[in-house]
This record gives sequence, C-alpha cells and structure tokens, in this order.
Amino acid sequence: MRATWIASTLLAVLTGPLATALAQSARSGAYRIAVTATPQHVPADGQTAARLRIDVRAQDGSAAPDGTQVVVRTDLGQLSLGTTGQQTSLSVTTSGGFVALYATSFTPGTATITVQVFDSRAVYYVDFLPEGERSQPDQRILDISGNWVGYSPSLNIIEARDQAQVRLGRTVVEAESLVQIDVGALTLKAQKVAIRRGDKSLQGEDLFYDLGTRRGVLRRFGEDKVERVFFDALGLEPVEREWEIPENAFQVDRRESDMWLLARTISFFLREKIVLRKGSIWSQGQKIFSFPPYWIVGLPGYTGVSNSQALGISSSGGVALDFPFFYRVTNTSTGSVKVQNGASSSTFTTRSGWSLGLEEEYRTLGGTEGSVEIAGLPHDDWGASWTDSRPLFGTGLASTNISMPDHRSLFADWNLFDYRAKGRLNVRAYYNSPVDFETTYGLSGDWLGDPRPIGSHNLHYRFGVSLGGVQYAGVASPVLASEGYAELSLGSRTIGDRTRLYPTFSNTYSWDSGGFSRYSARGDLRLTHEFGRTCSASLDYGTEWRRGDVVGESTLQTLGLDLRAYHGSRWFAYANATLDITRDNLYSFASFDYYLNRDWRCGLRNTYYDFDETTYKDLELSLGRAFGSREISLQYSTNTGDVWISLGGFGFQ
Repeated sequence: MRATWIASTLLAVLTGPLATALAQSARSGAYRIAVTATPQHVPADGQTAARLRIDVRAQDGSAAPDGTQVVVRTDLGQLSLGTTGQQTSLSVTTSGGFVALYATSFTPGTATITVQVFDSRAVYYVDFLPEGERSQPDQRILDISGNWVGYSPSLNIIEARDQAQVRLGRTVVEAESLVQIDVGALTLKAQKVAIRRGDKSLQGEDLFYDLGTRRGVLRRFGEDKVERVFFDALGLEPVEREWEIPENAFQVDRRESDMWLLARTISFFLREKIVLRKGSIWSQGQKIFSFPPYWIVGLPGYTGVSNSQALGISSSGGVALDFPFFYRVTNTSTGSVKVQNGASSSTFTTRSGWSLGLEEEYRTLGGTEGSVEIAGLPHDDWGASWTDSRPLFGTGLASTNISMPDHRSLFADWNLFDYRAKGRLNVRAYYNSPVDFETTYGLSGDWLGDPRPIGSHNLHYRFGVSLGGVQYAGVASPVLASEGYAELSLGSRTIGDRTRLYPTFSNTYSWDSGGFSRYSARGDLRLTHEFGRTCSASLDYGTEWRRGDVVGESTLQTLGLDLRAYHGSRWFAYANATLDITRDNLYSFASFDYYLNRDWRCGLRNTYYDFDETTYKDLELSLGRAFGSREISLQYSTNTGDVWISLGGFGFQ
C-alpha cells in the first residue's frame, strides 16, 4: 500500500501542467521544431507583427532539407510571409533549415501558434496586447513563508499556516492563522490579517485579494456591524467605489489533500512557476521524498527551465532526458546545470547522446527579463541562445533574440515598438546566417498613426508608412524598400441581439529599389453569432486584389470558420477551418472532450490539411486522468499507429 502511495504521489508531482488543449501539445516525430517570436508581446493593431522564426532539424541535429514543408496555424489573428496575403493557416518550405513569417491581430488575446512538420508538432504562444498598453514595471513574484508552508498539486493551492507572511513587492500580508493562494484563479485569501505598504496599513478578520488587478477587500468588525473595506494595493487606502467579488470571497478551501509539497519557503511567479526551497513530498502525513535544494514546478504556458518536463521513453528503447539541477534561484536570477539525452519519437527531444547544458535566467524590478542558454556540451554541434526583453524610453518595449543552434549557424532578431503622442513607432532588424547557406538580413522602421474618427458614425481611418533595407540571398547588394498603408474601419454592426458584423478595408502599396512594386486592396468581414450562452460561431471572409511585378494581377480569397460549444463541465467541442478559395488549400481541426466525471476525460482530435497537393490527416484518441490542474493521458494516433502516455511534460511511447 505504501509503495502505491509513493508511486502515485511521485507521478502527481512530476507531472508538468497540461497545455490548454491536448491537440495543442507538442509532439516530436521525425523532426525537432523550435519556434521563437520577436517580440512575444505585440500590440493588437493589425499591423505590428511578431516575427516567427521556425527552426526545423532532423533527430541527428542536421538542418531539415531545403523544401521541407512546414504548416503553421493560429487560433487568433493572421499569419503572412510579408505585409500582404494574411491567412490563419499557411504552408511554407524551409531554406537553410528554417522559415520566417509574421503574426498580427486586431483582437487582443493570446494566440496559440501550432507548427506541424509531418508527424512532428510544436506550439508557441504570442500575446496580443490591447492597443496603447505600455510596458510598465510589474511585480509578479509572491514570497510565502510561515511555520508551515505547502503546495497541493491536486487542489492547485499554496497554503501557509501559523504566522504566515506573503510579500509582493513593497506590499506585505501577515496572517496569524492562514493564507491561501489559488494558483489558477490568482486570488489570495487570509484570516486575521494585516496588510502593510510603507507606513500605511490595514487590518481585518478576513481578506480577499485579486492578484491580477492588485485590489482587495477586507472584512472587519465596525462599531455596530461587520463592514467591508475596498482598497487598491498601490495606495493601500480605502476607496468609496466598490466592485463585484465572488460569493465565496472570504471562504477558504477546506478540501483535504492526500499529498502536499512542503517547503521552507515558496515563491510564486504569477502565471509562470512555483519555486520550492528545501522541499519534500508528504503523503497522508508521511514524508515520501526530499527534493534537491531548489525544485521548480512550471505552470501552463511557461517556457523556461523547470523540473516539470524532464523525461521521455520511446518505443525503440531510447531515453530522452532534460533534467535541471538548480544551483541558484532568487527573485532576480535562476541558474541551472542540465543533464540531457536525446531519443527519437519521444514527446520532446534533445541532441542525440548524453550532453550537458547551462541556463541563466534574469529579471529586474524595472521590467527587464531574459535568459542565456548553452546546450549540447561537449558535442561538436553545441548551441547557445540569448533572449531579452526590456522597457525603453518609458513607453516602449525592446526585444532581442540571438540563437546559434549549432554554434555555426547564427540567427538574430531585434524589435522595438514605442507609443508616441499620435501613433506607434516600430523598428525591426534581423540577421539569418545558417551554415552552408547564404546570409540574409534586414532593417526597417514603420510608423502607424492612431485611429481618427470620421463624423459620428463609429467610422475610423489611419495611415502608416515604412522604410527599410533588405539583403536577399543571391542578390549582390541590399535592396531599399518602402511601403504605404491606409485602413478604414467601419466599427461593428449589430444584427438582432446575438449577431455582429466587423468590416475592415485596407490598402497597401509597396516598392523597392530593385524595381519591384505591388498594390494591394483588401477587405475583411467577420460575422459572429451566439447560440445562447454555451455556443458561439464566427465566420471570416477576406478578399485581396493584388497587382504587381511578381503576382501580376490576381485575387486572393479566404474563408475561415470557428465554432465553440460546451455543456457545463460535461463536454467541450471546438472546430476551426480555413479555406484558401483561390488556391484550393484547406486546413481543418476539430476536438471533442467528454468528462466522465471530475477526474476522467475522453477525447477526440482530428487534423486534416491539403496544401499544394500534400495531404495529411490524423485522428487522435485519448483517455485522461486528472490530478488537480494536471493530467496523465493515454493517447493513440491513427496516422502513426503510436500509442503513448503523456505525463504533462513527460512522455512514454
């Protein structure tokens, strides 16, 4: 019995958080795929783009042959190879082992970018921010201490008892009895509490604090009744304006957990990771296992180094290992040495054979963050990379990504977007020099003015202009390029109570010193409809007329469908399809999840695409068992015939 508890406990701990959807989880087959976006946080203005660089390599580390097909899809916004021809799915081919494309969006939110190369799949996320949102220093780290501190993976709750204390920047929460932090909901609850910030303080019996909005509510005894005090954390002063809070705002979670990860202290990096110092696993009141001095649990969407994604075993007997030993973890830096080994057809892969890696992450209270990584030592194809993001000029954000995947190829991207009084400035530079392939590079700057109203009918227009230079492969000298952009937005139109139309028109004129010129006129129409509260659909139609030296005179038409439906917590369905009417290319994806009960889920995933006479189809079946916010699932692919177990970041095939 004790052995069973130990096994189940270790599985629950070592299971990394599941991605938002099983179909969007990474899967590696014949190729390894690495995706980077510069920048990763982009204004949702429809013009500012994240440059996606997709590196495709065979399992032995060599670059994919030129002409290897790469299919890319996004569930938010559009993709393009330049400034025209936007679509939600694209088929491109590699040159020098990589491809580059651009992602834009008019709608704020997080886009899930899915990249597929035959049976290999990778996922990346790009955040499209509300237009005008600036880069501001944001304290996102909670330091939790007390006489008893633990994290329950099944409840997804961090709890501190007996003289508990939580620090969030300059704000300190002290509780005599209990503090509970809901990792998923990003809320903090405390009992018999005092809040301090500098020389200001508030006290009460109960606290509900929203970590996302940085505001809270205290419940305390007044002169003749129990009163609620609403406050903003920055000023830590009561405010008259009240806001809606959950009905159970002051009720702590009383559910029992069979397993806790106890630690001397815990740091919670919001939406990123949980750091346990001097941690250990306890099950049913008994100590099962002691962690190394630092143990990091990665949360969904976190791409940094953690102990959550470490192991894979293939059906051929190979072992894939990427296990970090952390020698330093603070709120401003993280250092680790990683033991790595590659295996084909596993959930993820590193280089073939055993190797060592080194990674250093850093961040500052001013908003700068980044990482430096060296991998594959001491092999001949060792690689290195550096990513960095930092506020600039007070209103801008600069992003840098430099990668040497085999220390012979060199890729570099740099981007700056900065909001000014009447518009947005964007400067971009890139350098691509893959081994045994010609070097290309470019530098451009563009200006996009703020939307300006036309009359009082919700009409807006805006202008943009860009200027830059590009060094193409096979061209003797750089080419100067310029572009003008104009957009007309008609706002939204309501049809009935549940249907809305969003029409947009744009014109683009491009030319360069090599004699190239092109004019594009594009119209987009989005129709959304809600079928009650649990079902919605959107239909997107885009048409683009182009005339230029390369494309001649042509028309590109695309059609997209997005359908979402659910029934309480019992089932969830999602379908997405994009059709290139002009080229007769089709990409479709559908998923259906049915929850047998709170813990068990069965699901179907269907992927089909037909690009340039290349057809791919796959039906995946899965059966999953939940452990809090994590899941262990058994999966089967009809395309490959593989059966594998997915343990979060772990994988067994």
